[in-house]
Amino acid sequence: DQCRAAQPSTFIIALPHWGREGMREVSPLQREWARWFIDHGADAVVGCGPHLCQELDAWRGRPVCYSTGNFHAHPFGPPEFAERKVLRLALASDGSVIAMQWISAPSDG
Repeated sequence: DQCRAAQPSTFIIALPHWGREGMREVSPLQREWARWFIDHGADAVVGCGPHLCQELDAWRGRPVCYSTGNFHAHPFGPPEFAERKVLRLALASDGSVIAMQWISAPSDG
């Protein structure tokens, strides 16, 4: 709320590092924090940490990406850790979300 009060036209993205490593399922604590960020002024939440892409969601009309996965990392863990995607978040001039989707990227192979 302080960021919004200081600069009302600013688009605020929360970038938490969270979640259980190697788990595709979103934890209840991630959901709780995503809602807290938005309820306290974030326009979007884009998380990372579990090394896998997790679901795309929304809270109060604001986009939530729980984990962006590993775009590039040293090979370790199960093959799904090598999944490569880019998050596309398209916004209107008023900050409202037009689209949010995963775009697959070429593998390192």
